[in-house]
Amino acid sequence: MDRLRIAVIVEENCLPTEGGGYSYYQAWIKEIDRFAFHPQLEVSFLLPSANSEFPFSKKSFCGKPKLLTAAAYNTGKKLYRLIHWLFSNRATRLLHFLTKLLTDLSNRVAISALTREKIDLVYYLKPQDNPMDYPMIVTHWDVGHKSMFPFPEVAHNGNGKRRERYYSIILSRALLILCESSSGAAELQKFYPVNSAKVKVLPLFAGEVVQISVSEAEQTTILNRYSIESKEYYLYPAQFWAHKNHFNLVVAFHKLIQRPGNERVKLVLCGGDQGNMSYIHQVVSSLGIGDSSW
Repeated sequence: MDRLRIAVIVEENCLPTEGGGYSYYQAWIKEIDRFAFHPQLEVSFLLPSANSEFPFSKKSFCGKPKLLTAAAYNTGKKLYRLIHWLFSNRATRLLHFLTKLLTDLSNRVAISALTREKIDLVYYLKPQDNPMDYPMIVTHWDVGHKSMFPFPEVAHNGNGKRRERYYSIILSRALLILCESSSGAAELQKFYPVNSAKVKVLPLFAGEVVQISVSEAEQTTILNRYSIESKEYYLYPAQFWAHKNHFNLVVAFHKLIQRPGNERVKLVLCGGDQGNMSYIHQVVSSLGIGDSSW
């Protein structure tokens, strides 16, 4: 019996600024590379280019673009990274357009490579709104544009339309949908008529950051740098999206430090600015707790 050949799609534009999505992606792709699958299952990696940063132990391959296609892709990639670096919060539509353009170009090359390698299925480790026309396994995270308030990141700047297209069209084409939790799977099926037989749960796990070992001396140095005392602070590691609820956290923290014995407690907020940081700065300033939170 022939083996089932699955190619994991390696994405080139998965950047650290994506926060949890980036951490999850990095950890999961490395775990797949380490895992010993059943002999009847052959797992390989489809690289975006021959210069991929991942040193895989399993088989990996990439497409061979024609000269004009390669030139267009490389130019688009450089433009994407430049705009993302300079105007990430003010050029959302342009970034999405460039992402689609880059994906279209790479998809053409990828399908030729998949056919050459006799791949049966492709596996997307994160939601992809412009996948290849190829049998696929997809990853599902949430239906936030349906289940929560219409925050900018899920409803404005074309985000709502892209999400709706993904959930109503692309998921219906998938052979298997992997959800991060049973509640996430139930929520998906509540809002969309998805065949329950192809919805499975692949529990979410922490990124590799939880395995980082930091010496006591280095921890003390970092805390001293920001005038923070050990065990006298709260850390909220989340990107500054509106739906991450920094506002209510800051308001609650303001109430906490009004209570006797909590005067020295600090609130540490870390994460990339996704358009909501300036507003949170205003909230912190209006509450007069600028010395207690970052």
